Amino acid sequence: MKKNIILIALLCIVNLKAQIGMNTTTPSSTLDITAKIPTGNSTEVDGLLIPRIDRQRAQSMTPVPISTLIYINDTSTGTQTGSAINIDSTGYYYNNGNFWVKLTPNSWLINGNTDTNPGTSSVGYAIDGNFIGNSDAKDLTFGINNIKKGVLDTRGNLIIGGAQDNPASGTKNMISGATSVDNLIVGSNNTSNSRNGIILGTGNTSSGSYSIALGNSNSASSNYAFVQGLTNTATAQFAQALGEQNNASGIHSLALGFTNVSSGIYAKALGSFLTVQAFNDTAIGQYNAFTAGNSSSFIATDPILQVGIGQSSATAENAFTILKNGNTAVGSHTTKPASTLEVNGTIAGKLIVISGNILDLNNTSAYSIINPSGNGNVTINLPAANSCPGRLYRIINHDFGNGTVTFSTGIKYANITTTNLDNMDLEGSSGTNITKVTIQSDGTNWWMIGN
Repeated sequence: MKKNIILIALLCIVNLKAQIGMNTTTPSSTLDITAKIPTGNSTEVDGLLIPRIDRQRAQSMTPVPISTLIYINDTSTGTQTGSAINIDSTGYYYNNGNFWVKLTPNSWLINGNTDTNPGTSSVGYAIDGNFIGNSDAKDLTFGINNIKKGVLDTRGNLIIGGAQDNPASGTKNMISGATSVDNLIVGSNNTSNSRNGIILGTGNTSSGSYSIALGNSNSASSNYAFVQGLTNTATAQFAQALGEQNNASGIHSLALGFTNVSSGIYAKALGSFLTVQAFNDTAIGQYNAFTAGNSSSFIATDPILQVGIGQSSATAENAFTILKNGNTAVGSHTTKPASTLEVNGTIAGKLIVISGNILDLNNTSAYSIINPSGNGNVTINLPAANSCPGRLYRIINHDFGNGTVTFSTGIKYANITTTNLDNMDLEGSSGTNITKVTIQSDGTNWWMIGN
């Protein structure tokens, strides 16, 4: 009788207010459950028990109204398919009209999470721990103020920071920066935060507008920079580094080969282990001698061309050096030339031994000419003096007394002009025969300058 009275009273509440109150006579919602003992240290249980079922039971229920709430207490039954595709552990689930959806207490929080499990799987393999993302094969989008700011696509490429119109082909590439636009990336693990950049390969970085990085682990960090190969770096505008482990840090500089450094404006290093700092200097070979200089100005005593032949940084030396003032050194040296021409070593030249009675001299003829004993009389046809200003010839007559050397053009010495070697002497008077002479063109005449 008492239960019937309570039921009649409850129905009256529902009919009058369309609200149900438990432990309260003034429900404030459709169902208002008030704790019987809201405070204190009583051991009596207050709360709401949701129906507890196993996965097979949940999977079997149909049709299920949207918002139905259950607690799965056993996942050893049934299968993770159909409406139970999301039921992979015990816990609370609600139905969205098609599937059971987990109410997880392990959601990522805006103030951070504790007791997380990063798992041990490698990138590119199935996750075995906690993660941020999704469980389907779709791109993951990041946004701020309801504006798309980044995408992690299904291939692992990350485009973030307002980047747009940047086609990325490959895996695990990243494009970032608000001004990153119209870049092209092909490969894996590449990074771009520039405009109109191109990256092809693996592990490259392009951070300068219109820069290009090709290969593996290269960095083009300034506008119009270009790198190609392995671990090359170009850090100045229009700088180029090609090969392996080269560094081009001067504007319009070039480092080509292996482990070269070009730090001067317009500096160029082509070879291996070269260092070029002087403005517009070029070094080829290896381990060049002159590695310092003014990187931005034309200084007369700085080199403009070097050929390095060193075996190590401790034994760096040059075989050939031209300074900006024109001074030139030839041969192994480690000091800058102080004269127009310095030769550190021996000199070799072509020698002609006359065979016959006529010798025509031209651009390919030797400096030294000998009329051997027994050859007899010889006529030497000299080129026109105006065709070879400054040219030198050294003529020696070993057949003196038997053969005479005659020139096709008169040779001047003192106030005399002669065509006969026998008539020459350093004193300028005839009659003293000589057997050798050095002549030089001044652009108008041939002159005797020594014997």
